[in-house]
Amino acid sequence: MSQSTGHFDPQPHSFWNDVDFVIKKMTYEDLKILHDKVADQISFVRDSDVFIAKVLLRIGDKVSFSHNGHTIVGIVTKKNPKTVLVRSDDQRLWKVHPPLLSRVIT
Repeated sequence: MSQSTGHFDPQPHSFWNDVDFVIKKMTYEDLKILHDKVADQISFVRDSDVFIAKVLLRIGDKVSFSHNGHTIVGIVTKKNPKTVLVRSDDQRLWKVHPPLLSRVIT
């Protein structure tokens, strides 16, 4: 795992060269199966991130997020299946993807 990004970081050159070599040898059917497996894993990771973020957030929590280079601070008012509703300090309502939120310590 890369210390800077927290992502899986195998030996960059040899690993990815091997992956590239294997992919180029795959048939169309093999590539379709690989695509489905990768898409499933991406969905699982995305859904896990949303679930964890939503479990950690409670209605009434003070949170912040970035929008167009500005930090928006507000209160969680509702948790939807894919978004969290946040009322900012200026009373605007924002639908935010849960992993984009940070809890503000007061």
